[in-house]
Amino acid sequence: MESLPEQLAAYARMLAETATGQTQSRHLGGIGHTLSQQYRALGISLLLREANTDAFFHWLIQSALVRAHVLERCRAEGNEASPHRRASLNGPFFDAVTASQWKLARKIADHSADTWMQGEEYEDDFAYARFLYLLVHFGASDRTPLTRVLTQFETALEGGSASRLDLCLALLNKDSDAFDSAFSAVLLDHSLLQKKQRQTSLARDLAFEPNSQVMVEGLAVLNIASALGLRTQPEYPLCPGLVRRVTYAPFIPLAFPLTHPED
Repeated sequence: MESLPEQLAAYARMLAETATGQTQSRHLGGIGHTLSQQYRALGISLLLREANTDAFFHWLIQSALVRAHVLERCRAEGNEASPHRRASLNGPFFDAVTASQWKLARKIADHSADTWMQGEEYEDDFAYARFLYLLVHFGASDRTPLTRVLTQFETALEGGSASRLDLCLALLNKDSDAFDSAFSAVLLDHSLLQKKQRQTSLARDLAFEPNSQVMVEGLAVLNIASALGLRTQPEYPLCPGLVRRVTYAPFIPLAFPLTHPED
């Protein structure tokens, strides 16, 4: 674990060099997805090793910038059907929200596919992502799109239950008690999934260990809940209080793409 940041940085540099030479979205999409994962894991690993909150937030922003770049390439090419636009690729969106980069988060949300890509993602995963993409437009007064996508979420479960559906309903209704219960269930589901994955080849990925210790999705959801005025607990597993206080040095682009959230 001690040398993990250096290993992640080396792999990220290699990916970034490859990505720099790609101009077409069909080639850039897969590389961009992996690069975002490495940037996120690098930020987490520096947080865990050095309590470096600046590095944590800056690498999350860098991850989100990669996603925004890929989506912008798809848009510029008119490549609306690209599987790289699927909504369920939501990790970089969570990165932007965790860093309170709301403009960047909304850009990712707005440029991602707004319909389910059957065969490329599970419908419930699409509905969960799409709900949150709509929700971060906090000034929107019409709840119809939100309720419609939650109906799709519920239908996709075919009578089953899901902690993330309960979480969405709590956010929609701004119900703090229901949110706390659903969020605890989401954290438990995540921990159980990580435990299963630890027994598989997925655990050999450099990004696995950092992501098993800090849940950026959870931090993002807590940030959304706070923005909506919900009451949350001061501490939750996998969501360090150190980075729930979103303060960091001004962001300067660190690597590919050399863009800024305000661009």
